[in-house]
Amino acid sequence: MSIWRTTALALLFLAILVVYFPVLWWMWREWWLAPGTRYYGHGLLIIFVSLFLILRGRSALRPSDGRRYGLPVLVLGVAIAAVGWSSGTAWVSALSLPVVILGVLGSFLGALALRRMLFPVLFLAMAVPLPIMGLIGDWLKDYVGRAAIEIARALGTQFTVDNTSFVYMET
Repeated sequence: MSIWRTTALALLFLAILVVYFPVLWWMWREWWLAPGTRYYGHGLLIIFVSLFLILRGRSALRPSDGRRYGLPVLVLGVAIAAVGWSSGTAWVSALSLPVVILGVLGSFLGALALRRMLFPVLFLAMAVPLPIMGLIGDWLKDYVGRAAIEIARALGTQFTVDNTSFVYMET
């Protein structure tokens, strides 16, 4: 990739960071500062895992072919962001960020890069604090805990459940 293309890509990502700063700040507050949002402490970890996956597949981050499918993806991401910003729902705008990143990658680097970076970039959506988690979080945690106990019992171990604790019983 030429120095001009690399510089343009870097400047575009810097512009995206500037535009999305209010959304990124909201996500940071939800992850670490908002009282009662205990379900999204993993948000920062998701970013590092996604960056690791992107760096691991960085060989795909070079222009591959003449097909540039990124522009429709970019337009879709900007449309999602516009809906989020106009309705005042930060989580919708945050969900648009991975789509915008994919659109930029696909526009600059082609269809192969878009396809290879699909999972690592869309994985970033797992870091977005969704409003529904406050409603289903406790139920989901209880369900997963009980399923784990049943699996452990099926494997021959014995557990007792004491309110919110699982106690292993030695035989």
